[in-house]
Amino acid sequence: MIKIKKTDNAIYLEEQIKGLDFTPQRATSGSAGYDVKACINEEIYLQPNEVYKFPTGVHIWISYRTGDPMVVGLIFPRSSTNLKLKNTIGVLDSDYQGELFLNYKNEENKVKTVCPGDRIGQVVFTYVYIDDFMIVDSFSTRTCRGTGGFGSTGL
Repeated sequence: MIKIKKTDNAIYLEEQIKGLDFTPQRATSGSAGYDVKACINEEIYLQPNEVYKFPTGVHIWISYRTGDPMVVGLIFPRSSTNLKLKNTIGVLDSDYQGELFLNYKNEENKVKTVCPGDRIGQVVFTYVYIDDFMIVDSFSTRTCRGTGGFGSTGL
């Protein structure tokens, strides 16, 4: 069960703007991500190359319990958002309980406007494999890729 707690500002804005709800929501039954919104009191005008840290109005706690499969929230931009997330992908750890923020950068040469309640990102929840590391002198089997890195499998 994923728990959320709304900030006082989110509750205030929901009371002021009919139909506004900061609860993360999937847009369709086939959506993998839960859209999160800009919890701002007025329009933000992002100048070219300006970075702004948008609050979402929600604290999200994934609530991991020992013995359960671990879950992580991965934070992505929405495909329709014309701003760029500053760090592209964010990680929402299972033990984090603070408010979710998204850092956006305006990478265009014109001012971009973000309004209260605009959908600015999405959170996708997935399982994480957790194990211990074992230090070895060499690997017992060699893969066909081996140590080939960027570009090693062709264009």
